[in-house]
Amino acid sequence: MLEFTAIGTNGSQGRLLQLYDPISVDESNLHVNILADPGWNGIDNIDEIYTQSLIDSIDLIILSQATIEYIGAYALLLNKYPQLCDIPTYATLPLCKLSTISILEMYRSIGLLGPIDSNLIEIGKIISIFSQIKTLNYSQLIKLSNINNKQINLSLTAYNSGYSIGGSIWLIEINNEKIIYAPIWNHAKDNFLNNCPLFNNSDFIRPTTLITNSEFINSKLSHQLKIDKLIDLIDKILISGTNVVLPTSISGRFFELIIPLLTNLKNDSFIYIINYTGLDNMKYLSNFLEWMNPNIIKLWENNNNNNNSNNNNNNNNNNNTNTNNPSSTISTLASNRIKVIKLNELNNLIHTGNRPKIFIVDEMNMIDDSVFNQLINTVNATLNYSIILTEPPNKFSKLNDFYKVWKENTQSEIDNEGSLIVLKLSNYESNIFEETPLRSKELSNYENMINERRSLEIRLEKEKLEKKKIEDLLDANVKEISDDDEEDEEENEKEGEPDDNNSNSIIRKNLEITTNIIKEAEAKYQFDESKILKIDKILTLPRDFNVSNLKHKNRVFPTVINKFNFDDYGILIDSKDFQIFDNDKFPIIGEFNENNLNESESSDIEIIDENDNNRKRSRRRNGRDNKRRKNNIENILDNKITTNNLLDSLNNPVSRTYTKNKINITCGFSFIDLSGNHDLRSLKFTIKKIKPKKIIILPEIRNGDSSKLINELKSDNDINNNNEIIKCKLNEMINLGNIITSFDLLLDNKLINKLKWKNLNNEYMITPINGILEKSNKWEYKLKSNENETINTSSQNIKIGDIKLNQLKINLQNDNHNVELLGDGRLLIDEKVIVAKGNEGKLSIESNLDPLFYKVKSSIENMLANI
Repeated sequence: MLEFTAIGTNGSQGRLLQLYDPISVDESNLHVNILADPGWNGIDNIDEIYTQSLIDSIDLIILSQATIEYIGAYALLLNKYPQLCDIPTYATLPLCKLSTISILEMYRSIGLLGPIDSNLIEIGKIISIFSQIKTLNYSQLIKLSNINNKQINLSLTAYNSGYSIGGSIWLIEINNEKIIYAPIWNHAKDNFLNNCPLFNNSDFIRPTTLITNSEFINSKLSHQLKIDKLIDLIDKILISGTNVVLPTSISGRFFELIIPLLTNLKNDSFIYIINYTGLDNMKYLSNFLEWMNPNIIKLWENNNNNNNSNNNNNNNNNNNTNTNNPSSTISTLASNRIKVIKLNELNNLIHTGNRPKIFIVDEMNMIDDSVFNQLINTVNATLNYSIILTEPPNKFSKLNDFYKVWKENTQSEIDNEGSLIVLKLSNYESNIFEETPLRSKELSNYENMINERRSLEIRLEKEKLEKKKIEDLLDANVKEISDDDEEDEEENEKEGEPDDNNSNSIIRKNLEITTNIIKEAEAKYQFDESKILKIDKILTLPRDFNVSNLKHKNRVFPTVINKFNFDDYGILIDSKDFQIFDNDKFPIIGEFNENNLNESESSDIEIIDENDNNRKRSRRRNGRDNKRRKNNIENILDNKITTNNLLDSLNNPVSRTYTKNKINITCGFSFIDLSGNHDLRSLKFTIKKIKPKKIIILPEIRNGDSSKLINELKSDNDINNNNEIIKCKLNEMINLGNIITSFDLLLDNKLINKLKWKNLNNEYMITPINGILEKSNKWEYKLKSNENETINTSSQNIKIGDIKLNQLKINLQNDNHNVELLGDGRLLIDEKVIVAKGNEGKLSIESNLDPLFYKVKSSIENMLANI
């Protein structure tokens, strides 16, 4: 049994799934509460959405996407309610990494993280929270029999959603009841992602419930045509001397934009990313190639191979790399074209250089604290710019005002995607903020608060480690004692001595051993706070091998080819190769890519002037040539978060003040739907394919319309007659009751004696059966004989079997019929009759009133067995 609730508001939603035993309906049954995708927009009151009673009831958490609509509240909830840290959370590895970036960006924007007086959480705490997530792969079955001390038969499986890297849809099974939780999914294959296997996988057939979103794409253009239209539009805007603003989600559809921009854009304008986390999201990209489309893997590997061969051929002159060469890697293009700037550097950038620029910002529903909102307020009066939206906005956000004007102006066009309009909004209200450094007493109070918080976290971590050590020792000792007790019992049984005489002595012995263990643990595990490694330091440790850039055969057996440099005296060596690092498994690379590419003084490549034909110069440090450093993104450690100054709580803390502002907006605006969502046709096809008993349509997150979608589905007779469609409203529980798709069935002995078995093709034994179904106990049903009826064995024979179309074709050809096997698997007989076989083995004959119909039918019946 399932009870489902969509909790929250229109901008901040989470989902609660309460799963009960589907066979028994007793009140004493155990159940499990799953919190799925705790989203938050950064504005709504999080305490009113995720109440204390809700938090206390959670047994399990699952995460589907890395965008704030799905994980915005996760880190804040675990920081506020420490008991949630003991609750298992499941997600894919890419989602864990990218979610960290998304949360850091969001929390820094709204003032919950970083050097700001409203700081509530440290970066180390966020990284620690996401590092505790239990990661899994696609199609990996996770069986859970004990959840929060509840004995329940539950299994989870994540499948590719097709929306973002690591994004998932979930198959939840509890005692043969199947629930598909698909909050967002994409049926089509993108440039860098595979499609969702929702209607291509037999595991999804006949679920009890399908939970899906109300948003869908309503476009006739293919994905590649949309990409081409986007690139052409950006080129035209840049040629006209106008700047381009691309709002997107940095951990979601950002990758679907940045790769075409780097590889297909004709204009060589710089791409400026304005955020707080730099290029950390792109640093992870090369480490998750196996989660992407094979075309991207081939492109990346081919470019890497070509780039490596070019580097070998030009080993003595590494500065002659041609960035316009298609053999250049994506990361090389990124290092030459992408620049990360801070929000306070925007004014200086605006007044330098006349070339048009491309700005990429995190959308965040254009809330007042977002970088997107600050960008519009800054450049509105000084630059000509055009906004290109690639995902429908939330209908309750400020950005939706822009979208509605565009939709009204282009609704008369047949193909309005990519149409550019001049957007004019008068007296547009928007709050802007200004950050001023803390001084004197305010600064001292802030530093004391941060230091106290860090000390408390260290103390709690120390207590947690001590407790865990003691529990491990106790568990190990209890196991040894139990083994010894079993041996003593066996000896006593052999000697015939009663076991009760030794019970008191055994109890005293166990208590003494336990007391000694605790004393030893207290004396042994005295932690030195100065030696405790924080999680952000632990994450800087390199791994043994980085095989993500190797070919498939070398990923299984990675080989390291030693290359030596020689001079007149022999082999050149580096003294650091022989340096000993105590207490470390691997040496820490302290100087490798310490800062973001092209955003600080430590960058190996420095752009001199954006108007100077993209000239660049290399710098030497400590007398060594920069060829010793690889400036490629794929070589950056994938498990390292850039803890730059913007996220350090004690580095130049500031106070944020807000002022109301009214501006007159005049800019270009266009929309091309690259949201990576499914369309209405694929949703209908999926429902008909997997045949769910009930369908729950989730409330709108962005610009969907659940009522319109339900009407569209009900207009299809096949769906309306065979499925129950339920509209989910916010904060209203849906009780789906008991939906039993399979159960254990026992046969009564009297009924077994009445069965008449028949042999089918010397492989199977079959029999007709009828009776009365009764519940025998909590887990079983029994089919009993009906005393008032007898099995009618003299009725008309039933024909049963599996028809092979190839065998049918041969039989018909032997009867001198012209049979053609069509491309879609159907048989065409004498160009009059068509025989098709459905997915479940159902055979259909399409024909007019013709004698050939009966001949084909007779041939099929001859291939079946009679019972």
